[in-house]
Amino acid sequence: RSGYVKPLPDPVGPGCGGRSAIDDANFSGIPMPVAALLVVTAVMAWHETGWAFFGNTGVLVGIVCLSAALMVVPIPFRSFKQFQSAGTRALYFGSIGGGLLLLALQLPGGTVLFGLMVLYVLQGLGSAVFARCLRSASE
Repeated sequence: RSGYVKPLPDPVGPGCGGRSAIDDANFSGIPMPVAALLVVTAVMAWHETGWAFFGNTGVLVGIVCLSAALMVVPIPFRSFKQFQSAGTRALYFGSIGGGLLLLALQLPGGTVLFGLMVLYVLQGLGSAVFARCLRSASE
């Protein structure tokens, strides 16, 4: 039986509430494209707004390190493969399309996309904290 590799079971992360760390509805940690977009859109926001905050090397290094750390934490982040309603789907794709449209019109679309990436990360972290609070309250 050469060439046969027995598949490994799905990893279960301690922060995932006993679910598989990788499933259809969630990523374990933020996906790599989101981490890259956090960094790229932070630089775009700096160029679009001129805010010195984004131009500070320490802030950009912090965003890179935070992005790297969030990719490996066992916190579930939504994959958006499944939507609860058509309205949610329209809001999700409309906000991304709106940011890209602003970029095409040479308006501050990078700043909008940076805000969307930050909201995505905060939503995942907030959901994890809320789930942990619910678990500790029920124990």
